[in-house]
Amino acid sequence: AVDGELQARLNHHWLPEQVNLRREQGELRLTGTPQRFRWQAQDLTLEGLSLALGPRAIPRPLHGAFGGSGSLELQPLSFEGRVRLDRPELLGVGAAGLTATVAYNDRKYRVSGAVRPFGGGSVTMRLLGHWRGPLQADFEARGLSALPFRQLRSEEHTSELQSPCNLVCRLLLE
Repeated sequence: AVDGELQARLNHHWLPEQVNLRREQGELRLTGTPQRFRWQAQDLTLEGLSLALGPRAIPRPLHGAFGGSGSLELQPLSFEGRVRLDRPELLGVGAAGLTATVAYNDRKYRVSGAVRPFGGGSVTMRLLGHWRGPLQADFEARGLSALPFRQLRSEEHTSELQSPCNLVCRLLLE
């Protein structure tokens, strides 16, 4: 387990004005009000945390570190910002890094960015969708080594791939 420290400054209504989360050498800071926080993260370790995505919402461990900045509204939930993940992993495929612009508002989300795979090459991505609804995803890969494909094939996560794009990739790998 990763040790951490959480500090919060509350206003006279017991609502947070500032929240700081420190884990190892990294930090996530929220400043503002629940109606609109500004957030900033630097090298916040993700080890020991999980994220549940997809129709089955199965929690998967997160790896690497998180950084970036943006805004967050809690009621209704809305956020936007630029994020950087060091050593991210998805469906058992690791990468050297990921940078993306992310937005979620009115139960709609959009993500655009780039992945730096281990072994060289690049993958650009663009995702648009609705919470628990349809997803449009565009990926473009250039100069990839065989490593990401071997990682994907060796994992048991291939049964979780749901979109037609991913289904095509799965068929090619088998």
